Amino acid sequence: MELADINEEIARNLYSPFHYDSQKRKVKPAAFKPPVGSNEVSVLRLQVWSLDKILEYGKLCESADKNFMGTGILKVGAINEKGILEVRISPMQDDVRNIFLEAHADIVYLNYIAERGKEAPPQILLLMKKLAELASQNFHQAENS
Repeated sequence: MELADINEEIARNLYSPFHYDSQKRKVKPAAFKPPVGSNEVSVLRLQVWSLDKILEYGKLCESADKNFMGTGILKVGAINEKGILEVRISPMQDDVRNIFLEAHADIVYLNYIAERGKEAPPQILLLMKKLAELASQNFHQAENS
C-alpha cells in the first residue's frame, strides 16, 4: 500500500444533492463520509490526471439522481492526520464505464467504518467538516452546473 506524497493534490468530485449545497455554494461534510461498511472515500490525483480530465470523468459519472457540480481540490499534507486518516494510491478499473482509473486514490479513515444510521464519532465529524471547508475553498465548478 503506497501512500500519496504530502505535496500532492487530490480532487474529490462532488454531486448535488449528496455532496454539495447549491444554495450555499458549499461542500457538505457528507462528501467525505465513506459509504456504509467502508472506511474509504474515492479521490483522483492531480499528479496523474489533469483538472480537465477529472472534471470530464465527474460529468461522465453523473446520473438521474446526482448532478455533477465540480471538484474540490485538497493538498494531501493539509489533510493527513497521523493515526486517523491517510491518502492511499489505489488505481482501479471502473467497470461501469470501462475506464482504468490510474489516478484513483482513497482517503482512508484508519479507525472508522461508516455504519447505517449511526453518526461518526465527534473527532471524525470534525475532520469531515475540515475537509469540506478546504474543498469549498478550492472548488472548481463543472460547466453547465
